[in-house]
Amino acid sequence: MLDEPHPKSEYMQVAGQTFLKIVKKVYGTDNFAEVAPQIFTNPKNIIGEGNTKYVFKIDGIEGYVLAVLKDEFDLSRPPVPLKACEIPLPRYNFGQILFENDNGLMVMRKAEGVPHSSEPWVKYSFGVLEGAMSMPQKTAEKALLKICAVSRMPITAFNHMAMQIKYLNEGGLPLDTINPNNILIDPKNKQINIIDVLDGPEFLRQIKSPINGVRNMEAILLDSIMHTEYMKVLSPGEQKLMKYASEVVIEKCQKAAENVGLVSDPSNVRHYFELIIKNDDRKSPITFAFLRNYSEFTSLYKDKLAKDEEIVLNPKRNAKYEKQEVDYLQLKMDMLRAELCDKVGQTADKKTGKITKEHIEIAQRQTFLAKQMMKIRNEK
Repeated sequence: MLDEPHPKSEYMQVAGQTFLKIVKKVYGTDNFAEVAPQIFTNPKNIIGEGNTKYVFKIDGIEGYVLAVLKDEFDLSRPPVPLKACEIPLPRYNFGQILFENDNGLMVMRKAEGVPHSSEPWVKYSFGVLEGAMSMPQKTAEKALLKICAVSRMPITAFNHMAMQIKYLNEGGLPLDTINPNNILIDPKNKQINIIDVLDGPEFLRQIKSPINGVRNMEAILLDSIMHTEYMKVLSPGEQKLMKYASEVVIEKCQKAAENVGLVSDPSNVRHYFELIIKNDDRKSPITFAFLRNYSEFTSLYKDKLAKDEEIVLNPKRNAKYEKQEVDYLQLKMDMLRAELCDKVGQTADKKTGKITKEHIEIAQRQTFLAKQMMKIRNEK
């Protein structure tokens, strides 16, 4: 059964009504602005900071956050009551504002999950794309673990994301197909959630309808802009693990697309990047690199991505493809040989039994690769 909300569900509007009731119960006032200072002046409550705002948890109220705009909030002003906002796309929590005032305070429903990038994505990616810095190996390894984690998410999580993308299509809004930090992975509730969908530039709405498809889903989950940059600095065994995990993600995206009827149009994502290049007045090398790296990504996985074209139209063929068997033992050995060559299994000296630092490192690499692959296999 698909994890789909009722078609007339207004989840975020209900969330707003619930917040008002909780505020009255917890704080004894209808004017939340009166108690906001005791929340944001407590350093223990800060949970995030962006370019324009700070975000705080709210004492006594789970599931909601307070945002304070850096350039607009004035503590010297009397507490201006917050007013309910008109909530676009109310069926899902995309990080929409529920309440705001004209003094820089906002309340939002907390989006569950952790960003799908372990570091500020723009900070390292733009430096690499413009040639100002090299991809740190640790960053690439963290990205590998993130993609392995996504590959282990159940198909219901992919269904949930695909339905959110379909809902964006109804509103004519483009999915951010560049920055994986706008995807939240929620292993506790087994969901993949999308945020910040209202911040995209207007020109991206020129993409033909339906504006988003499974290719966007695959691209953002696999960080297509930086994917081949990660591959360049990963070890041979890690490259094989990355490719295996990514192919599992592509398969699950395609199955979810079939389950919910999400379109497959390879030209949409390319048009997305072409519009970004066209509307970049500075003609930055970074925007050109978006399309170049996306093309390298699709080339790397061309056999898997080519199956997109038949997802909706030919589910029988897709079902047959799903039954293909994988020789996991052979895959494991190929991965280990790529990583360790003829040192596979050499976790101690054969003659003396002595364990050196090199043997420890060999054992650690074998264990890491084998565990990650088996976790993916078990969840598939």
